[in-house]
Amino acid sequence: MNTSQNERLAIVTRVFTLFNILGMLWLQLHFLGLEGQGKMAWVSTAIVIFTQYSQWIGGGAMAFLMTRVSPKKLLFPVAAWIAFGELIFLALLFLFLDEPFQIWQWLTILALCSIQALFTAFQNMLLGKNRTRDYHTTILVQTSTTLIFTGIGLWIAPQISSVLAAMLLSFMITAGVSGKMIQDQIWPMETENWHTHLADLFHHGKYVQGANTLLLILVRTPIYLIPYLSNGSFAMAGMYSILLYLSEGILLATKSFSVVQFAAICNTPSSTESWNITQKTLLKSVVVASILSIAWLVTPVQLLGVFMDAPWSDLKMTSYYFLPGIFLQSMSLIWLHLFSGTGYFRYNFHNAMVTFLAGIFSMMLLQKDLVGTAMSLTIAWTVQWCVYLLLVVRWRKLEQVH
Repeated sequence: MNTSQNERLAIVTRVFTLFNILGMLWLQLHFLGLEGQGKMAWVSTAIVIFTQYSQWIGGGAMAFLMTRVSPKKLLFPVAAWIAFGELIFLALLFLFLDEPFQIWQWLTILALCSIQALFTAFQNMLLGKNRTRDYHTTILVQTSTTLIFTGIGLWIAPQISSVLAAMLLSFMITAGVSGKMIQDQIWPMETENWHTHLADLFHHGKYVQGANTLLLILVRTPIYLIPYLSNGSFAMAGMYSILLYLSEGILLATKSFSVVQFAAICNTPSSTESWNITQKTLLKSVVVASILSIAWLVTPVQLLGVFMDAPWSDLKMTSYYFLPGIFLQSMSLIWLHLFSGTGYFRYNFHNAMVTFLAGIFSMMLLQKDLVGTAMSLTIAWTVQWCVYLLLVVRWRKLEQVH
C-alpha cells in the first residue's frame, strides 16, 4: 500500500475507533453514571501508564530495530520488561488496596495492563515491517470487541466488574490476533544475549519514551488527583476523562497521519523526503483538527444532552480553555514523529522536560479544578509548540534540508 492508501485506512480506523470510544462512554455513563465513569477512568489510565512503561522497550525502538536486528531476538527482552513492570505494579498495589477497587479487581487490571503491553509491542513490530494495514486491523478488532462485550456485560450486570471482564476477553483476543500476524517473524524467540538486546532497545527508546512518559504523567495524573481535590468525588474525574475524549476526537486524524508518517520516515534514508512527508502530514493534520474544533464549538449543548447524560454546559465552558492547546498539539505531534523517525530522539526528550515543567508550574499557580487543569495543559502545550518550532529550524540546518 502507498502512503495515500495507508492514510485513508488510518483515518477509517480512527473514525471507527472514535465511534467505539463514544459507545463505551455512553454505556458507562448510562449504566454506571458519572461516578462510575470516573472510576473507569482510573482503569484506563492505569492501562495507559503501564503500556507507556512497556514502550521503553517495546515501543518506537522496537519498530526501529525490526529491520536492523533479527526480530526473534527482541521478543524475550520485551516479555522480561513487562514481567518486571508487573512486580512494580504489585508493590504499588498495596498503597491503593481498597481505593476504589477490591483486590481481585486490581489483579484483573494488572492482567489488562500486561496483555495490552504485549499487544502494543506486537503492533510496533508490525509497524517496523511497514505492515500498517495489519496494524490498523488489530485496532479495529480490539475497539469493536471491547464495545460489544462491554454492552453485553453491562446489560446482564450493570457494574464495573462487567466492564473489566469484557475488556479482559477483548484484550486476550486482540493480543492473540496480533501475535499470530507477526508469529513467523518472532517465533521461535531467541533468548541468547537477551540482556544485550534489552539494553539496545532501551538505548534507542530512552529519549522517545522518556518524553512520552513525562507528557503522559502531565496529562493523566489529574485523573488520580481530582477525586482527592474534590472531596473524594469521582464525578469530577469522570468529567476530566470526557475532556480527554474530546482531545482524542479532535486529534483523531493527527494520530492517524502520524502513524503513517512515522512508518514512512523509518523506511526512507533521505532527510529531504522525510521533511516532504512531514510537511504534507502537517497540513492535513491542521486542517482536520481545525474542522473538528469548530464542529465542537458550534454543536449546541442541548444536542449533546440528547445523546449522553453529562454536565455538558460545564464541560463546554471548560473546553474553551482546552481547545487552543489541543490545536497546537495537532502540529507538535507531527514534529515529534519527524524527530522520532529520523533518530533525533533527544529533541523530543528535551522538549518534553520543558513542557512538563511548564505544566507543573502552571498547575501549582492556577486553581486546583477542571478549569485550572485545562488552562495549565494549554500553557504547557503552547510552550511545547514554541520549542518544537525552534527545533525544526535547527534540524533543517543540521540536515541541510531547504
